[in-house]
Amino acid sequence: MPKSRGARYLFLTLAFALLLAMSAFSQEFAANEPRQIVLTWQSDPTTTMTVTWRTDIEGERSIAFFSTNKDLDIDEYESKEAETYTFEETEAWLHTLELTNLVPGETYWVVLQTDDGTSDKFCFRTAPDNPSDIKFIVGSDAQHLRSQMSVIREVHRKAAEEDPDFFVYSGDFVNAELSDYEWDLFFDLWHELMITDEGRRIPIIPALGNHEVVAGYGGSIEAAVFYFNRFKMPAPYTYHVINYGPELTIISLDSGHASPVDGEQVTWLEKTLQENQDSTWKLAHSHDGGWWGSGEVPTKVRCLWVPLFEKYGVDVVHSGHIHSYIKTWPITGISDLAAEIDNMIEEGLERAGENYEQGKNYAPPLQPNLLKLSRGSWEELDFDSLSAGLREL
Repeated sequence: MPKSRGARYLFLTLAFALLLAMSAFSQEFAANEPRQIVLTWQSDPTTTMTVTWRTDIEGERSIAFFSTNKDLDIDEYESKEAETYTFEETEAWLHTLELTNLVPGETYWVVLQTDDGTSDKFCFRTAPDNPSDIKFIVGSDAQHLRSQMSVIREVHRKAAEEDPDFFVYSGDFVNAELSDYEWDLFFDLWHELMITDEGRRIPIIPALGNHEVVAGYGGSIEAAVFYFNRFKMPAPYTYHVINYGPELTIISLDSGHASPVDGEQVTWLEKTLQENQDSTWKLAHSHDGGWWGSGEVPTKVRCLWVPLFEKYGVDVVHSGHIHSYIKTWPITGISDLAAEIDNMIEEGLERAGENYEQGKNYAPPLQPNLLKLSRGSWEELDFDSLSAGLREL
């Protein structure tokens, strides 16, 4: 029996690639004061939330205090102690914990504490059991190049103003995978701007990009130490799935950076899609997509992932990497369309902007290459058309 989406709506904002860098974070923090607060999910978003933060010292004890009642004194909040750790490539000390047995659809107020260093009070929202509206941001490829610091601040500020439920980020958070400085820039900006006027911090669902991994492709978890130490995700970690209630399944894939595109990941992808066939909306995202060239990675994505997307009715697929906004009609029948799509994308990218050549597409004034592909042709899009409301796909 066909499922009915009724009055369920999915609102998707493409904040997108070429969010190119940020200004230095000016706020001063004490060595033991929690900062760079990041929210992720390792399990069910209706009943859990994982909180990770940074301090400059190890501290003797790190705790999260939390309650649904904002007005209680902190000593009346529930509390949970965090795991504290560091790794060789960073000067930071990291603290992480997963809050569990939460109430679906509730707002929780949180204060973090490392020794006597205390964060500002903030909140997060658990997913409802049956959400009627879901709003999220999709983006990628900030890379934190200093030449565009003001742009990324503005995009992140506007993203938070949309009050999204979460941010789906498809890789390339930094330019240099082992740069403690660049990762600090990313997380400082996230801490400062990805918070609503109400004080609600916005969770992130990440996917791995080539700039997170030493050598870019063919690596391992150990080759992406910042990414895997800062983002806590469900197993098997390099790729994973989050179900935001029964309405939305978000599948994060690894386009060959720490896990091969083929083999175990394909087996896992089909099993995951089989298990989530009743989900109203299915979104898959990865850093590299299947339609940007004829190299090994996009070819494998087209041949191994795309048929599964088609078979199990994936509604939306997002990828980054090429620093352009490309919106296509549903692409099916890859055997006879692959060359045509490749040629259209390459021609469009070459002609869509004068600064497309490597190294120049970051040059001010910032203007991403925006393409809309249709059968046998392409057209340029305006920069303002980066939002899409999807209804009754």
